Amino acid sequence: MILVLDEVDLLSDKDRHKDILYLLARSPKNYMTVLLSNHPKFISKLDESVRSSLQPEMLHFRNYDAKEILDILQDRARAGLHTFQESDLAQIAALTARSTNSDVRVAIKTLYHVAMEEATHIEGVFNRARRDLLMDVLNDLNDRNFLILQAASETREPFVKDVYARYRRLSREAGDEPFSYVYFYSSLSYLQSIGLILLLSTKVGRIYTNRIQLLLEPETLDGANRIRHA
Repeated sequence: MILVLDEVDLLSDKDRHKDILYLLARSPKNYMTVLLSNHPKFISKLDESVRSSLQPEMLHFRNYDAKEILDILQDRARAGLHTFQESDLAQIAALTARSTNSDVRVAIKTLYHVAMEEATHIEGVFNRARRDLLMDVLNDLNDRNFLILQAASETREPFVKDVYARYRRLSREAGDEPFSYVYFYSSLSYLQSIGLILLLSTKVGRIYTNRIQLLLEPETLDGANRIRHA
């Protein structure tokens, strides 16, 4: 059996030593385990006994380039549209590679809007598709993850531990039980994987700590918050 674990860095904090990976690697049934993560350093953080048992072979998949995004858009357009302009697809692909870290979801949503509206100003439609997709992602977040984003936006120097302290205060004000620090940190990895934050290693004095950079405008977060409480 081939077992695929997506977003493996989000394993429950109840399994802090990642024993599930050790047991899978040691099973007499010879499972093949495929671990998927947006964080290349995940393997280096595993216990030595787990790494030794897994004997992982690392494969890195780079972001799509503009030509590859164009190929995807052409496949979609040929399958779903009667007519389309190759120049429009090329412009969408270039914008996606340059402005969204090659997020193909934005490219496909832009193509959808262009096809439905017969739009001529591609860049304007592209920017609207980015906003629409971002709002979709924000609206799908659970309340705790949304509070983490709110805490990061309200913390002047958003170092991880400071944001966690602010998150705990917001949780108490909302009458909710906050995540433990371990699960909070796992949630940061999740929020980074869906393109809402960036974790930056920053030197403070003689030590390095992680700083949270929001990848969305505070106004967008405020708008999503109003929708949630409407």
